[in-house]
Amino acid sequence: MASHAPTKDDIRLKTAEACKNVGIFIRSERKKRGITQEKLAEFAGISEKYLSSIENGKEGNISLGYLVAVGLVLEIELNDWFRQDEP
Repeated sequence: MASHAPTKDDIRLKTAEACKNVGIFIRSERKKRGITQEKLAEFAGISEKYLSSIENGKEGNISLGYLVAVGLVLEIELNDWFRQDEP
């Protein structure tokens, strides 16, 4: 167990780091499949601007609904978003 409770800054930093890693993962998987940002956004029912923001590490709080929608399009299981073996 942790010796102290995390601060709000600790939580923000970890959340931003996780979101950045998810964005990198999305971009990588999207490109592997030859899908444009425009098409992924369209198929997942989200805005292309939001997708771009996530892929560029500028979005610090990604919704679970977003991950489910993108995962369905890219055929990625929810637990794969947070795998620890690589960013």
